[in-house]
Amino acid sequence: MKKTKRYLVFFIISFLLHIIFGVLAYILIDKIEKINPNDDKKVKLSFKRGGDIAKKDSTLKENTPITNPKTATQPSPQQQIPPSPQTKDINANDAVSPKKPSHSSYDLSNLKLFNPLDTANEAATMQDTKLASVARKLQSLPRDLQNEIKQLYGDELGDYGDAEQDFIINNLREIGRITQYHLSRRGYPPDAGYLGQQGTNAVEFYLYPNGDISDLKIIQETQSMILDKNTITVIQIAYKDYPRPTTKTKIKIYVKYYLQY
Repeated sequence: MKKTKRYLVFFIISFLLHIIFGVLAYILIDKIEKINPNDDKKVKLSFKRGGDIAKKDSTLKENTPITNPKTATQPSPQQQIPPSPQTKDINANDAVSPKKPSHSSYDLSNLKLFNPLDTANEAATMQDTKLASVARKLQSLPRDLQNEIKQLYGDELGDYGDAEQDFIINNLREIGRITQYHLSRRGYPPDAGYLGQQGTNAVEFYLYPNGDISDLKIIQETQSMILDKNTITVIQIAYKDYPRPTTKTKIKIYVKYYLQY
């Protein structure tokens, strides 16, 4: 009895599954047919021009493939007609652009070739003018100080601004005096004095409005390393007492060492 009931349940379940699968298959086939319509159906077109009589004379037949209108109506390159230029009436009040002058309107007598020597001569003239201005400023100084500035700066002084030139001309001797004063206070280097070393060296540095210095170096050496090293040390002490410029200024001074016997 139990087996019979079990077979009956299986049969019912199997029957229901077949029905479900059949319904699903029917729905799926129906959707496929809607997506892919029958390719055998063709549309037959006939063209009539002027009724049935014109249809007999027409060269277009039924089921004749239709060409692309753009391709059919596009003229060949030989048949293309260039567009006619557009004309515009010019009124008397319209502005007319001035004509460019012809080559014959140039005055060839005023033309000349570029000469590099002309640029060099102009630069030399400007430099001579600067040096002449410096020379006029130096005239008020003692002869020995004039020679000292010329030896230290040369033509370079002409490239400085007026503020730098005036500070150097008016204060270089004072800076040298302050340096020699601190050199005397420090005393002659004992090793150099023992070896009898003496001479003159020159230093260069930048002096700033706040009193600082930078780029301190020897630009003219003595024959003694002891004296040159001592000069750097003296400048690093003495610069605090130097007069201060209104702008960054390059200072060049001589420092002299001589023994008294």
